[in-house]
Amino acid sequence: MSKTYTGPPSNWWGTLLSGFTPNVQNRYYKDETVHLDGYTFTNCCFNNCTLVTETGAFSIKNCLILPNCKIHFGPAATRVIQLWNVSNQNIQWPFFNPQIHPDGSITIG
Repeated sequence: MSKTYTGPPSNWWGTLLSGFTPNVQNRYYKDETVHLDGYTFTNCCFNNCTLVTETGAFSIKNCLILPNCKIHFGPAATRVIQLWNVSNQNIQWPFFNPQIHPDGSITIG
């Protein structure tokens, strides 16, 4: 009987990062630009902040991100989103879609 690989557990990335990145806990951010990469954020609140990720190498656990926050994706993070959207076309933000050519091939980046 063969097993089908279903991928890693849903929390594998956060578990991996939490052992190697500084853990910022119980912090309230207001009107700040916060660079997420390289940190684990636990029980934090972000109010009217700009959250920045260049690589996606961060973890957020039990945090509140208020709707007045902005999120900035650097080039590496944008490519990951475009790859995800190969199967999940994003109508609201077409910038995050891969370029699809008439022959069905795609370009990302």
